Amino acid sequence: MSVVFRYLLYLVLLAAAGFAVYAAFAELPAPVREISRPAPPPNG
Repeated sequence: MSVVFRYLLYLVLLAAAGFAVYAAFAELPAPVREISRPAPPPNG
């Protein structure tokens, strides 16, 4: 029974960590897609 409890606890911690990372990325002012895009040449 302890193995099942440990598995459930691991899932809960993983979900909490994933939600925290998602919330941190959602708070960023600029979207990640714009940053990953190559910048246009300065003279063109």
